[in-house]
Amino acid sequence: MIGTAAFWGATGVAAADASSAGTLVPLTPKFRACKFTWAVNVATNGKGSGQTVISKTAPNKVVAQVELIAAEPQAHYNVRLIQSPKSCAGCVAGDAGVTAGGIDTDGTGAGARTLQDTIAANATGVWVFIDHPSPHSQTPIDFYTSEFIASI
Repeated sequence: MIGTAAFWGATGVAAADASSAGTLVPLTPKFRACKFTWAVNVATNGKGSGQTVISKTAPNKVVAQVELIAAEPQAHYNVRLIQSPKSCAGCVAGDAGVTAGGIDTDGTGAGARTLQDTIAANATGVWVFIDHPSPHSQTPIDFYTSEFIASI
C-alpha cells in the first residue's frame, strides 16, 4: 500500500509518511538538467507516462521501482536514479550519485525496472530520468522524469 505524500512548498521535494512503503512519484515528459531544472524548450515524441515508488530499504540504501506505461512499444529506455543535491556536475551512468539501468518495453509500451543505490553522505532526495536515445542526435527521442524529488 502506498502512503500519502506530504509536499514541502515550492522546493519540489516530498516525503513519504512514516507508515508508508514509499513515495509514489509520477513520471512526466519533462526534460530536466542534472540539478532538476526543467528545460522547457526540449521537445519529445513521447505519448506515455509512468510512475516510480521511491523507498529507503536500509539505513543507507534507496530503491526506485520504475514503471513505464504506453511508451514507445518494443523500445529500449535508459533509466537513471539520481541523488540530489548533485555532488558532481554530471548525471550520466557512472557519475557519483547516479545508478543506471534499462527498460525494454513490450508491444504495448509497458516496462518496469528496479534500481537500488547506496545513499551518498550529502543526499537528501532522489529522482528518476528515463530516456529513449535518438540514433541521430544527442537529445533523446522520448523522455520522462520525476515530477518532484523524493525525500530520503
